Amino acid sequence: VTPTHPTDCGAENGTISILANAGTGTFQYSISGAAGPWQTTALFTGLAPGSYEVWVRNATTTCPVEWASVIQLTDPPLPVISSVTPTHPTDCGAEDGTISILANAGTGTFQYSISGATGPWQSSSSFTGLAPGSYEVWVRNATATCPVEWASVIQLNDPPLPVISSVTPTHPTDCEIQDGVISIIASAGTGTYEYSLDGNTWVNNGFFINLAAGNYSPSIRNGDGTCIVFYNINIILTAPEAPELLSATATAPSDCGIDDGSIEIIALPGNQAILYTIDGSSWSTMPIFNDLPSGNYNIAVSNQDGSCVVEMAQTLQIPELQLPVIEEVMITPPTDCDVQDATILIEANPQTVAFQYSITGVTGPWQGSPVFL
Repeated sequence: VTPTHPTDCGAENGTISILANAGTGTFQYSISGAAGPWQTTALFTGLAPGSYEVWVRNATTTCPVEWASVIQLTDPPLPVISSVTPTHPTDCGAEDGTISILANAGTGTFQYSISGATGPWQSSSSFTGLAPGSYEVWVRNATATCPVEWASVIQLNDPPLPVISSVTPTHPTDCEIQDGVISIIASAGTGTYEYSLDGNTWVNNGFFINLAAGNYSPSIRNGDGTCIVFYNINIILTAPEAPELLSATATAPSDCGIDDGSIEIIALPGNQAILYTIDGSSWSTMPIFNDLPSGNYNIAVSNQDGSCVVEMAQTLQIPELQLPVIEEVMITPPTDCDVQDATILIEANPQTVAFQYSITGVTGPWQGSPVFL
């Protein structure tokens, strides 16, 4: 009796071949014991794993004889998957996950698949370079028999992706002042977060201060450096635009002791209306200041919100009118009675300005010459 075992687990292609002699004529054969069924051929095919009792009898159905032992047809040895160890990708979008399979029993070495029973199959139990996804682990004998599936699908995942919940900018409050602020709030992800405004320099606090005007690209990542997420728009911090101080013109008082001088400031606005000052403390929306005494004035302009003060390089002077001083009055009497040839000469200081002169009081008439004939 020559048995051939099934070629694969669950296959029904085993055989039993029986060789008999002596007896009477041809024989009848049974592998199901004396009760049969019986057949006239000595070859039984399409057999599943199991126990078979081999019998032979004469063609006349006489003298049945049993084979000395029960024939046992068996499947090939079944592999056993002892463990499956996955390693998730190290970063979002990375394809560096792994799956390591440990199997025993079975026949000889094994073949491995993480794509289901159809494969592809490989002789190595380690799979590398894996992207996030679902993987079906199978093992079979090196002879491609008896595929066995791991109890559960292996799921490889990216690290948890953080989410930028909000980005709140606060613009610089003054020209050339770096006091802008950007606040980033994050959620989801894993553990703590790291924050950046340029994608290169990372800190563990999402509150950025002392920022100059400019463009910023807020981004976050997990505290372990994985899964960078950029905000969907750039943040532009803008500083106020300074007004341009063009000129300031002073007009002197109209007379000594009278405070009716004036200053007119000419300036171009930045991105706001202009405030004007002539003393650095009191500000006006009007560029003309009246009823001013003579003296020095500190001219400046600023934006309406008080930002971007622009000062004039030098103080502006409203000149003080100088009071003339009569130094001497020289009188030359008439040369004779009834002769009108007397003269009066008036000398006054300072002599750096031109004077007008009168010898008939304040009401005049006045003349530009100091000599009266």
